[in-house]
Amino acid sequence: MPVTDDVTGWLNEMVARRVPKTTMRTATEVRGFIKGLNDDLALHPAGDLVIGAHANSEGQWYIQLYPSQVNVAGQPTGRTEFENIEQTLETTAAGLARRIRIDDSLIGWTAPPPTHFVHLKGCNLGKAVPFLTKIKQAFGDHVLVTAPKHFQAVVSRTKKNNNGSFEYMCYEFQVQTAAVPDVKGNGFHGFGTRADLVTALDGAGHEYLGGISVPTADWEKWVPKNINKAQSFYMALPLGQTVAGLKEITLRPDKKTLKGGARQFRVNEIPVKWQFAPPASATTPADKIAALKTAMLLDARFKPAHVWPMYERAGYASMDDFMDGHHWTFPAAGAAPLTIGRRIEYTVLLPITDNSGAKPILIFNFYPAPGAIQAAITTGIQPTDPSFYAEV
Repeated sequence: MPVTDDVTGWLNEMVARRVPKTTMRTATEVRGFIKGLNDDLALHPAGDLVIGAHANSEGQWYIQLYPSQVNVAGQPTGRTEFENIEQTLETTAAGLARRIRIDDSLIGWTAPPPTHFVHLKGCNLGKAVPFLTKIKQAFGDHVLVTAPKHFQAVVSRTKKNNNGSFEYMCYEFQVQTAAVPDVKGNGFHGFGTRADLVTALDGAGHEYLGGISVPTADWEKWVPKNINKAQSFYMALPLGQTVAGLKEITLRPDKKTLKGGARQFRVNEIPVKWQFAPPASATTPADKIAALKTAMLLDARFKPAHVWPMYERAGYASMDDFMDGHHWTFPAAGAAPLTIGRRIEYTVLLPITDNSGAKPILIFNFYPAPGAIQAAITTGIQPTDPSFYAEV
């Protein structure tokens, strides 16, 4: 289990408390982690592997697969995407040096079906199923791979002789729209009114666990009056039992930053940058956008035949939807050939609760610190539960 930063290290430490004889290893890239385990024959066969790093639903995982990792343009990057996984599968000398295959002896593999897991701990990475399928192939295709479908939250509560951490998940309900230039010319915004945003969220097909559609009344409750500002809100989350002396955990908004794991409203401008200048023959905005689309489709990642086109990763059903979903700013004549597309993404982040009773109860795991009186509670969220994790 490699540790990549304070947050994921915290989560990994929780997993170590949960599973006896878990070994913690500090790593900055996946290859070094796996190679170290492959070479340590005393560990063979090992149990399941856990790798913790930040992630998102677009298949962006914030850990390197191999040392000095580069993107498709050959530039150094600390972020892993689908194409980086493909790099580890190349049969060239460079590809073999990037290999992240797990030796069969490490996982006790003899014949299908797989019996061991690699659990990827990173928010929303379970929504990126093509990414999981590809990395499973890179691991050697002899393991099962899981990743969270939701935002993964961790909060610590300290009390004498009862320290511990709660793990739970949050819905990330999102919609996006093409950016609109502000009238004063000093930036961009998205939906013109709160009602427009509520309508968009209501029509996006979002569901609670169990396939229950989010009712319009809930959007009216969760969407703030000011939709142009990121905000977090106080929440008291009942536990349904007494855990480490607590009947609920409370999350309070932070004036300076969004409070991780609390109810949040987020609004972000997402840029798309492309080395492109429209030809002189493209004189209208529509002509320029059409020329840009033609240029982008020369990149294999945007072609509809790709196993996971870039426009799908960004949440669009087609290339046309992707183009329409951005406001495109083209360079002036004679300027550097850089075109920028912008979209505005809205997120309602809400802790996942069990709503079957009289009041919502937080679904959680609890991991006691060493020496705590409270026993661990690990039945709330399981990596094999399809409500919370994707598995390939």
